[in-house]
Amino acid sequence: MPEVAFNIEKTIKEISDFKFDEQADQKKLSRMIIKLEAMMAGRLFDDLNDDINFLTALLELICFVNEVQEISPEKVKQDILAWNEKHFPWQTDEEREDFIDKYLVFDEDQIIFKKEIILPKRDLYDGDFIPHVTLIRGQVNLVQNNFTTLPSGLIVANDLDITGNRFHQLQALTVVGKVSAKDNPITTLGKELTVDGELLVDGEKLSLIYDDVMIRTLKAGHKLSRRVANRIKKLKVAGKIG
Repeated sequence: MPEVAFNIEKTIKEISDFKFDEQADQKKLSRMIIKLEAMMAGRLFDDLNDDINFLTALLELICFVNEVQEISPEKVKQDILAWNEKHFPWQTDEEREDFIDKYLVFDEDQIIFKKEIILPKRDLYDGDFIPHVTLIRGQVNLVQNNFTTLPSGLIVANDLDITGNRFHQLQALTVVGKVSAKDNPITTLGKELTVDGELLVDGEKLSLIYDDVMIRTLKAGHKLSRRVANRIKKLKVAGKIG
């Protein structure tokens, strides 16, 4: 397949890795990608370049992603106020407004939350994580919930504790402190995973570690498969794991 067609394919693949906060947006994205992939199947770029229906569908996908990603500060504030009211219902309206003024910062391409998130043992799911925020300065404690993922590209400038959840993989995540991820069925580490501290996982289910991980100290126990143990040794030699 010509290079340009490959670039289209690569673009669609990258978009398909996006994680939107709203389930409805995520479902719409999946439908649009499935439609495009069906239109591309077995075809060369010259065919696609002359196909008005394909080009229109591709443009609609790009516009949709841009529209969802370009969220106004007011929308962010309202969504976080709603999140705060749901998880901290005892606060007054004045306390919630003060919460926004004190702890939410818009800094160029980052939405920063300057406080810890402590929500252990609350029977929470992925949709219960604080919306829109890209950098959290305080510690994050989600112990014994039902989370399977965190927002793609999230930065936690402190410790992260996700012990006792349902994570199968850790990726597209940066943590400046320690990550406690035991009692999760984690099989995969990687795709832009950076931990500038200890990472604690149960190693017996670990089967895949990507080349682009950066982990200061990995503690995975003594039940690693031989293949994974050898993989970790190679990554230590390469300076990817300390």
